[in-house]
Amino acid sequence: WDAIVGYFRRFRNRLLNENNVLVVFAGLFGNWGAPRVGEPDDLGEISKGLDQAGGFKFILEVLEQNYTNPVLFQAATAALSDHLVGSRAAPRIIADNNDGIRILVNAVRHAHASPHYHEGNGFGLRYEVLEDITGFLKNDENQRFVKIHKDSRFLFSAEKSGVEFENLG
Repeated sequence: WDAIVGYFRRFRNRLLNENNVLVVFAGLFGNWGAPRVGEPDDLGEISKGLDQAGGFKFILEVLEQNYTNPVLFQAATAALSDHLVGSRAAPRIIADNNDGIRILVNAVRHAHASPHYHEGNGFGLRYEVLEDITGFLKNDENQRFVKIHKDSRFLFSAEKSGVEFENLG
């Protein structure tokens, strides 16, 4: 991860002009499904390495600086999604080390206000940002993220985007 994150930081301006190049942060390993309780969190170990290399910080910076650029907005949320949905560790890392809750709550608001955009595989802004939020909620062992999202008015923002939530405590 150190080499990949360093490469992206060094050549940021050139790389971010290309369509959806950030997906390498998710696509390099992919998502083989969240582990069940008691199973090893292999993708979590990969996510820890990405965080230690500054990768989540980089992705969230790109996201926060590009809410009005649909290509980079969608690419950044896609880069997070496999980690958030497929790992128990990534949601904690992104929330605790990277101010990810605030950034993604803002992303929900911006996605709702943005014109519809879908990248080549058909995934849109609203889908990707809500997939990321779903990863937080899906891997929420003690309802910590539900409480944070309620306090941050995330659920209200998401519901305005047309998402229905059930059984969130």
